[in-house]
Amino acid sequence: MKHSDSIKNLANALVLFRSQLVQPVKDKINPFLKNKYVPLEGVVEAVDKGIHGTGLSYTQSISGGDKSITVTTLIMHESGEWLELDGLTLPMAKQDAQAGGSAITYARRYSLSAAFGITSDTDDDGDTASRRQDTNRADGRRANGTQQTQPAQCIQPNELVVLEQLVSDYAKQLGMNDAKVWAWILHKTKSRTANVKDLSPQEAGQVKLFIKNNPAKKLLEQQREKEAK
Repeated sequence: MKHSDSIKNLANALVLFRSQLVQPVKDKINPFLKNKYVPLEGVVEAVDKGIHGTGLSYTQSISGGDKSITVTTLIMHESGEWLELDGLTLPMAKQDAQAGGSAITYARRYSLSAAFGITSDTDDDGDTASRRQDTNRADGRRANGTQQTQPAQCIQPNELVVLEQLVSDYAKQLGMNDAKVWAWILHKTKSRTANVKDLSPQEAGQVKLFIKNNPAKKLLEQQREKEAK
């Protein structure tokens, strides 16, 4: 985290902001994780209302390469003081505009929420992480009859969002429901779990490889040829 030599005025303004902040309603549901969250526009609206009369403003810069993007949030005060949060970097599932836009939206939401103390996701008190570890330990015992010294790694939340977007795009190309496409792919890739959030990095890689090797256009052409016979 970087900041100006003095942040006294900025700190006082943030205290005023916190007293005025009204936490936004979590009115969106992630179709895969089943958790409620606040979309980017909800976070922006809450921040914009809360900073009224505080002298605060903010900006978010975007940088990155072909495989990842980084969003950095800068909080400024009318006195000239500033505070810059560390950049949030996310991988991109594909090197195209849609994947980039999805990663940027996700990174902006989380970075802005962290900067201003917005609770944009439901707090499950570590339940998801605990269940992942328990599942991985159980899988290890079933595989070799012994307890693993280290639980298998699960896909990280940021990587999961990118993977979800990739499958969602694929489902749209096929003209199918996202959930059905997920179930079909997990069956085809012989995943050990039907819960997307519990996929390992290796299983996530298999999902990406399946989509790469089975482009929607090719599958649709095969289906049309089959129906024509």
